Amino acid sequence: MKMMMNRQIKITLSLVLTSLMLLTISSCSSAATSPQQQVERIQGKAKAAKQGVIDWKRSGKDPSKMLKLMSQVKPAMDNKDFNKAESMLDEVLEMLKQGDGAATASRTVPAGESVTEEFGAPEKVNIVDYSEDAMEPFISRDGKYLFFNNLNDPHINTNLYYAERIDALNFKFKGEVKGVNSKALDAVPTMDEHNNFCFVSTREFSSTKITLFCGSFDNGEVSNVHPIGDTLKEKEGLWLNMGPELSPDGNTLYYTESNLDPKTGIPKVLDIVFAVRKNSAFYRADSSDEIMKNINTDELEYAPSISNDGRELFFTRAGQLIVGNQSAGSDLRIYMAKRNNPGEPFGKPGLIGSIAGFVEGPTVTGDGKSLYYHKKEGSRFHIFRVTRK
Repeated sequence: MKMMMNRQIKITLSLVLTSLMLLTISSCSSAATSPQQQVERIQGKAKAAKQGVIDWKRSGKDPSKMLKLMSQVKPAMDNKDFNKAESMLDEVLEMLKQGDGAATASRTVPAGESVTEEFGAPEKVNIVDYSEDAMEPFISRDGKYLFFNNLNDPHINTNLYYAERIDALNFKFKGEVKGVNSKALDAVPTMDEHNNFCFVSTREFSSTKITLFCGSFDNGEVSNVHPIGDTLKEKEGLWLNMGPELSPDGNTLYYTESNLDPKTGIPKVLDIVFAVRKNSAFYRADSSDEIMKNINTDELEYAPSISNDGRELFFTRAGQLIVGNQSAGSDLRIYMAKRNNPGEPFGKPGLIGSIAGFVEGPTVTGDGKSLYYHKKEGSRFHIFRVTRK
């Protein structure tokens, strides 16, 4: 059986590498319909992936998962889907970099948790006329807008931006979200179907410890910005709220409670909780701990995203402390948890197997078919998408 498997891998390797050799020829003719710089990038990545897989096989390791991705590169190029071709190669190079051909092998999956393969290979999102870092994406419930922030770093003025949908992988940059940005950190956008817009800001943290703000979004501008965190401050010590996610109807607010080490400012605890609207304010739900009992662990859980029907929760989990954007990202994972009906606890989460690397901040589309998130490539953060198979 093992000899047959090795033979099949060799045959597949030969076919895929042959197609990558053809890629350097076909992509030259594709340059007329794609930016020359992207074509040259793809050629360089194809050569690096080819050599990496050869070395991987010579070392006795199984490259089958990488070959599966690489086999999609040339068809994508032939179809003029250059973003998909580059994304496939990026994923292969990330696997090689991580030190294992399986997307999840370099990460520690806690005992008793599963891996879900519901979503396909990642595709990079293009924000036309924007070339800086893009993090913490949020897709509006109607799919029209992509909200995000630039680099989350103490040395950068982190602000909120938005782009308008061209198609699922291309958005036209529209600029800053007016009315929300300050000299402090302003990040992690969310919005309900009534255009109530919420975000994280540290503008008042030193005086009030409040970090969540909301307003009303209309045509690129948010009015009536006001703090909402006062009713959520229930714990003693250095706690702050972050990562807001409004339910579509705006009556539930999912967010992350963060307990910081007073000496280092690094999170000691990150747990996902939720609050319910009462009149014009949000209050932490009495049932929050029960509903999230299968979500929160001794690791760090944050950046929740809820499906339109309230039955699926997506979130990030980290097995190590995160310090700004300098984390190696080797133990950052995006999970999905399900439940039969809203109001009951979420079940055991499953790691989304196709998402790997320094990945955070999932946001699910209104139809539930696509999941967007940010990922670090080299020194830059980009937004990616995976879709249900």
